[in-house]
Amino acid sequence: MGSVRAGAAVAGVMTSMLALAACSSPAAQDVVPRQLSVGECIDFGSYVTSANGAVGGDGTSSLPQVDCGEAHDGEVYAVSTATDDAFDSDALIAEVDTLCYDSFEEYVGTPFADSSLYYSIVYPTGSTWNQGDRMLACVLVAKQQTTGSLKGSGL
Repeated sequence: MGSVRAGAAVAGVMTSMLALAACSSPAAQDVVPRQLSVGECIDFGSYVTSANGAVGGDGTSSLPQVDCGEAHDGEVYAVSTATDDAFDSDALIAEVDTLCYDSFEEYVGTPFADSSLYYSIVYPTGSTWNQGDRMLACVLVAKQQTTGSLKGSGL
């Protein structure tokens, strides 16, 4: 239901979102990207598959949501709706990347340039756009598993 891409400091690769039901732990529940909400914690696990932060796999439709008190490496920190009337992946990427960069310091408590965290962007694909998907989302990504919220962490 969209694409995930590593943002700004990490040269990510745009990929479609994969269903994680087979890969997530029994305690984890899948979150369809249109349902992401600020403050939800996500366990990217094997989906951050390379040193450059590429999010792996083709055909992704969900991300594994976990309780923030459990080990995780991602947290949704901004969500918006695309403003364009027509699908334009470059414009969507620019819009969500601006949202993510501009929202980073307020949520984390430190400027992006000084942070040990990076972020991934979530935005519609052409096919999900045609189905009405307009969600843009920003997901903080930690290099190591963490517990608790990253909000105000200053990391």
